[in-house]
Amino acid sequence: MYCRADRTFEISLPPRHYDLAGDLLADAVERAATPGVSVDDALRTAAADTGRRIGAAARDEPGEDVVRPARGDALLSVLERNGYEPSVHGTDVVLRNCPFHALAERHRTLVCGMNWDLLSGVLDAIDDRGELTARLDPQPGACCVRIGPDRQCSG
Repeated sequence: MYCRADRTFEISLPPRHYDLAGDLLADAVERAATPGVSVDDALRTAAADTGRRIGAAARDEPGEDVVRPARGDALLSVLERNGYEPSVHGTDVVLRNCPFHALAERHRTLVCGMNWDLLSGVLDAIDDRGELTARLDPQPGACCVRIGPDRQCSG
């Protein structure tokens, strides 16, 4: 016999995380209800704050004495869990999947900006030396964001 579950189960290939996008957008709308706060500013803040929380949780998973290679593993792990399908190419991490693909197709500037702010927040929490940066670099068949060395820090 089958019965309705209390939990929702969804399967998507490739992975999509529209629930995360919905949470970020709802958070931004709530923040923008404050006088003087624009929706754009509210979304940037909501995405960066959420990214920092996601990154901090991933950074702290291995324990207190996290060595540098473990930080790189934490970054790849959080990207994988969130549907980005990361792949290391030289010094860059290419994100082969956009977890917000359908939204990005219809609202590219808004969603890619939100995605960039989210991933920048993740890096703020994981990369304590600021050696990596998220940058917008749209490529066919990939996420609009690419992660690599901060060109300003590397000379």
